[in-house]
Amino acid sequence: MSSSSMLKTNGLRCVWPDGTVALDGVDLSIRAGEVTALLGGNGAGKSSLLLSFNGIFRPRAGRVLLRDESLDYSARGLKELRQEVGIVFQNPDAQLFASSVYEDISFGLCNLGLPEPDVRRRVEAAMELVSVEELARKPVHHLSFGQKKRVALAGVLAMEPSVLLLDEPTAGLDPKGADEVMRFIRDLQRSRGMTVVVATHDIEMAPLFCDRACVMDRGRVLFEDEISVMVEQRDLVRQAGLRLPRIAHLLEILVTKDGFTLPGTAMTISGARKILKSMKEKWESNGA
Repeated sequence: MSSSSMLKTNGLRCVWPDGTVALDGVDLSIRAGEVTALLGGNGAGKSSLLLSFNGIFRPRAGRVLLRDESLDYSARGLKELRQEVGIVFQNPDAQLFASSVYEDISFGLCNLGLPEPDVRRRVEAAMELVSVEELARKPVHHLSFGQKKRVALAGVLAMEPSVLLLDEPTAGLDPKGADEVMRFIRDLQRSRGMTVVVATHDIEMAPLFCDRACVMDRGRVLFEDEISVMVEQRDLVRQAGLRLPRIAHLLEILVTKDGFTLPGTAMTISGARKILKSMKEKWESNGA
């Protein structure tokens, strides 16, 4: 994985029209070619940060940089930015407006003035990627919530962005659907080397599908590091109104409440299995 920065903020401060401070001096670096989880409760600033990365939300102070270049908020600059940095909103109804699935996915490409064969190729490729080919002529308003999420994602992927921003991508989906979406995103990121930023309050998902974590609270960044380090930052995680992943919480209780001595900690079932297998092997070697 690359350690270079794709997106960066320096002292980013954003204020909503009603005077609410959405982002309060955010310094953050999003590494290229990785999946970064923006974690925090409601009002933490996750969505505001995504909108800032895409140029929708303009800063009151500070700046956003793409590949070390400050964003250009001119009409031309924003058009170029949104070809490279795509965003999928939490509510797909805020993103879908054409009469059919095909028309909706092709909308951005047509606005670029691409030749019709290129538009068709990209749309068909995007529909195949998210498995909605059979929905091409279906009216958008007849789709299920999960189908709308896939179509909204296809519309962004058709633009062939380098950066994909996802606001609560698993919200409103059942466990199976949520797992499928995140596995797809992870596979896409790995196969294309994309930079992905996922805003979520689902802390269980982050260790399974993300490389880094950024924990936010009230418009500020409390913690930014590798996912594996997050379990050592229990106080900051809880300060942000989040709980530890259930596996990490269980191992914490075994140590603090039940007197176990564990050779490490973990946030996933596979990680916990390694710890328990290590303990089992130690007990067996000691003749226990």
